[in-house]
Amino acid sequence: QGVSGFSQAERLERVENDLTAISAFLWHSPFLMGSTPTSADYSVAPMLAVMAATPVKTPLQQRIANDRLLTDYVARMDQAFDLK
Repeated sequence: QGVSGFSQAERLERVENDLTAISAFLWHSPFLMGSTPTSADYSVAPMLAVMAATPVKTPLQQRIANDRLLTDYVARMDQAFDLK
């Protein structure tokens, strides 16, 4: 099943809910659970990094790549965990 049964608009709406939740955490602290990275950050940041860096310009890629809060978070995690 997965998400293949949803339209592109429905998939984007679903991921937008997730991105909004992630942003809500990051609005108040540099990492998801506070001032230091946790395993949650180690799981979320690489996924955001890959979605933002994909060479194909998709609505999702553009959404993440153009979001300063999310891109700054990925940069902090690059420094914290050397994700490159």
